[in-house]
Amino acid sequence: MIRTAFAWARRVAVGASATVRTSSLALYGGIAAAYVLLRVGSFSNIPDRVTDTPTYERVAHFALWDWRFYAGGRGFTIPLFYKIFQSSESRIVAQLVFSTLAWIVLAAVVARTVEVGWFRPVAFALMLALSLTTEVILWDTLLLSESVTFALCALLIAAWILFVRAPGPLWAAAVLVLSLFWAFARDTNASVLLVVAFVVALALLHPQRRRLKLLLVIGCCAVFVLDYGSAQAGKRWLQPMVDVVEHRVLTTPSLERFFVVHGFDPNTNWPVGSWLRDRSQGVYADYLFAHPGYTLTGPLHGHQQALYSTSDNAASLIDPNLGIYNDNASHRFLPLPPSLERVFFPRGIALICALLGVVLLGAAVVAWIAGASHVWLVPTGILITTYPHFLVAWHQSGVEVDRHALEAALLLRIAVFLLVCVAADRALAAVSRQRALRPRAAEAGP
Repeated sequence: MIRTAFAWARRVAVGASATVRTSSLALYGGIAAAYVLLRVGSFSNIPDRVTDTPTYERVAHFALWDWRFYAGGRGFTIPLFYKIFQSSESRIVAQLVFSTLAWIVLAAVVARTVEVGWFRPVAFALMLALSLTTEVILWDTLLLSESVTFALCALLIAAWILFVRAPGPLWAAAVLVLSLFWAFARDTNASVLLVVAFVVALALLHPQRRRLKLLLVIGCCAVFVLDYGSAQAGKRWLQPMVDVVEHRVLTTPSLERFFVVHGFDPNTNWPVGSWLRDRSQGVYADYLFAHPGYTLTGPLHGHQQALYSTSDNAASLIDPNLGIYNDNASHRFLPLPPSLERVFFPRGIALICALLGVVLLGAAVVAWIAGASHVWLVPTGILITTYPHFLVAWHQSGVEVDRHALEAALLLRIAVFLLVCVAADRALAAVSRQRALRPRAAEAGP
């Protein structure tokens, strides 16, 4: 009789567990289906070729065994993508599919880190909602690097989360492979990897998993060196330097005087001269090292005269204006409502700074009371790298500063939402444990 009752209870428990898993699967499937519907509804299916598109196509024409494919006028990631998908129509569809899948993977990984059961689908939906904003979806139909770069960025964050949760060679390899493609999608990303390497190097002070940490440090530095060498061989820095000289050096008296003292003659046809090709990089680097005030704070105050850029320096970085790129908005039949866009991609420097301050303070309080898990390292690391990311994007952009800084602005918001998820989950789990202990304490008291 007892055995029969035990077997019956076991079957009920297994059945209930299966029902919960089935209902959870249906819930996540429904959220993902709604997300896919909104992504497709925001897709115009009209390829938008721009000035930079032919530069990627020229590199894509080289064979995979040709060194110019890996050290050409563009990093190899987007040309490789163009080599696989050879028509404009197939490329934008592939961008949509890749971006959609990448953000679903990130959302699933974030949800998996959540401890409180009912909060998992909330975290899942929150990360997906962030990727439905115009700042993410408008690039799916543009033949530029943004769509693929942002998708790789989402996968890279997911790989870092998986690594800090379960450090091992597999996730370390995933981080480095994704970092390689991410860096060669946009050269400024390689500089960010140096900051990542420094942050991971600090973790070497803790004795656990030192070999894996050292591998990540060496790997990130190696990716930077490879990308830097590739950019030098392909002269990828030359056109951005022309833009910087024209729209930043010649409009900043101290910068212009420094360049003139070092041999620059603004009265000549300098864009095609040998001085720009042979000396401009070193002179510009010398100025930035000799003037740390300008280097570290110049991008965050004052005004600029860069083309296709917001005149306010800080706004072009923290609150980029993408109106000139959003010319396919009228073709979207099911976009995210503007009221929700303002929630999931906050606008305004004051609001963003206030939101960041509140979230950091709240997370600090939760960490003090309930403790923090290893996953917190990921949003913290992103926030640490955001400021250097802004600096690199601004100092290397003479035009389109808003577009070039968008990835850093997006990462800032991802870090804030990710920190909200993990801190709220920690607080909710602590409350749940306290409630569970109260009846036991009451029973133990008598």
